[in-house]
Amino acid sequence: MADHPRQSCQAACVAARVLRQWTESQQHEACAVGSSTFSRRRILAAGSIPACDTRQRPKPSEGINNNTAMEDIKDHSTEVTFLMPSTDALGALATMTPDFSLILKYKKADDWALLKNQEVRAYYMGIKEIPNTDGELVTCAIFVSSNECFLAGSMVLIEAVRTLDKGTPVAITYRGKSQNKKTEGETMRFDVITLR
Repeated sequence: MADHPRQSCQAACVAARVLRQWTESQQHEACAVGSSTFSRRRILAAGSIPACDTRQRPKPSEGINNNTAMEDIKDHSTEVTFLMPSTDALGALATMTPDFSLILKYKKADDWALLKNQEVRAYYMGIKEIPNTDGELVTCAIFVSSNECFLAGSMVLIEAVRTLDKGTPVAITYRGKSQNKKTEGETMRFDVITLR
């Protein structure tokens, strides 16, 4: 004999309450990753279950298909598993020193002026056309140094590295500007030396 819909609904509510309590208890499964300790935390994102909703819902272990619509995601339970840093690792963030910028920065003339006569060592990573603030494409050389990734748009510098293979180490030294002889304006001067 089949269960009464009200009994099925009550069972679903009890199951949801047990899952919620389990989630709040934040059970951890310790695992070591590299030299830092991480813990595996399961987070159950359970959709709200109406008092008499008897629709069949997927089990948390079944996950969600990438093609599932957003409204279906809101409507079903999902399980997300990820590695989480330990409390000690999270606390150590405050005392760590910045090491490497992952943001690609465009070096302007003012940036090079601060580095005048100072050698900058970097790997040449190719030439790309990058849109500027006006939407116009600007040819730039891409470099990766020991502490940053940067773009350079000076034609003197681009022409110096254009024929190099990607990944070639170079030493760049900005030497200042010189007045153009035939046209108005100034040209930035660089020394570019390959390293081996």
